[in-house]
Amino acid sequence: NLLTAGVHYSSTFNGSGLATGIAAATLKWISENKATIYPTLYARGEILKTQMNQVFENFDLPWRMVGNSTRPIIIDTEPERFNQWRDGMFARGFYVMAHPWYVTMSHTEEVIRKTVEANHDTCKELVK
Repeated sequence: NLLTAGVHYSSTFNGSGLATGIAAATLKWISENKATIYPTLYARGEILKTQMNQVFENFDLPWRMVGNSTRPIIIDTEPERFNQWRDGMFARGFYVMAHPWYVTMSHTEEVIRKTVEANHDTCKELVK
């Protein structure tokens, strides 16, 4: 076969009935619940952005969480200090990467509250 001659092909979930079934069930659930899912995601994302930004402002830090509510990103203007902030968040159980944060249904109000508290404690430690 000219398409596969000398080519190794592999895939983690290639042909997995379990993965396909889970994907199908997830898509069905989203389709059946989209009237509540999307407003919930956007509302939680707005709460996260607003509260994270309030903490940054309260500690007079230049960073802001901006962008779409379901995938906000933190704009950092002081990379070295921002990396210290990321290390502080990591020490508190939050792995912050330099890409958008994806808000999902697993991000409950409790998870958001804990994230904002970790942000507060980290910012407080930074400005000592």
